[in-house]
Amino acid sequence: MKRLLIADAHAVFCELIASRIAMAQQTFREIRWIARHDALESQLAEGSPDLILLGTNLSPNGISDPLQVIRQASLRVKKSIAVLVLDDKLMHGNLSIALDFKTHGYCLKTSSFEEIDESLTQITRGAQAFCPEASAFLELTSEGVAYRQEAIGAPFHALSPREYQTLILMANGRTTAQCASILGVKDSTVDNYKWRLMRKLNIRRSVDITLLAYREGLLT
Repeated sequence: MKRLLIADAHAVFCELIASRIAMAQQTFREIRWIARHDALESQLAEGSPDLILLGTNLSPNGISDPLQVIRQASLRVKKSIAVLVLDDKLMHGNLSIALDFKTHGYCLKTSSFEEIDESLTQITRGAQAFCPEASAFLELTSEGVAYRQEAIGAPFHALSPREYQTLILMANGRTTAQCASILGVKDSTVDNYKWRLMRKLNIRRSVDITLLAYREGLLT
């Protein structure tokens, strides 16, 4: 029996889905929920959940902040904490960050409850679970699930998957050091990704990365 934590900024949604999961699942011996980002760390300190259903709206600073907190908690307790990201709609920025943090899945709130419930079941069995809308852009590589090169649309089609992920992280305000930590590479490697992507996209200022990502719908 496992422990589930639901973390989403909308308390009513948390209550509703917690109730439905409790009725549909026999897998979880405990289901908790929080609706504030500042409550996440204390919940993780009280007792590490096995699985977190994480809404992308939990933190006003974006999804990478709670994912970083979860990663640190996982290292502290020396236990893998599975994460299923739940987005309002398909946002490539959030999907890319979810991939960077090697989360176990990505679903949409527009999915049926049955689809979300099945994703939870798959993850508790050790599998990964990505909704069809996200899966259309992904492939399984030797390093795990990643964007398919051919799925990266214009004007980003010339970028490698790593360059694309770096662009999204930087567009979300992450520093070089933060990008390196998330991607698991050196600062100098991130600098190389940044230099190459800016050259390929013919942009000269870092601020133009954010402007371009926003214009192309990668950011909300």
